[in-house]
Amino acid sequence: MLNAPFNRPGRATSYNNWHSHRLKIVGEIAFAIGDTALVEFDRQRARNGEAAYKAGTLFDPKNGIPTLLLATYFDTDPELMPLARKLSGSEDRYPGLQAVVNALMGSDGK
Repeated sequence: MLNAPFNRPGRATSYNNWHSHRLKIVGEIAFAIGDTALVEFDRQRARNGEAAYKAGTLFDPKNGIPTLLLATYFDTDPELMPLARKLSGSEDRYPGLQAVVNALMGSDGK
């Protein structure tokens, strides 16, 4: 993902908002799998002076729910939707609007 051809230096996607979304997904994956070596992403953002990423501020997993629901559309991993439900505190089949859209588009991540 971070080494994808569309993410090469010189392209706008290597430093614009799209790149921040890619980095956010990497951070969410790191949290979900418990890989503390990746949370370094937050330290880099803190060095950039972003208020939400001050040193010591823990990532709130609920902030990752929209991205996690987007991932359920593209990935049929049976663990993604239960994780989204757990983080949202919902047992609903569709724990968010994106889950409804996914179902309408033919991929609801069950």
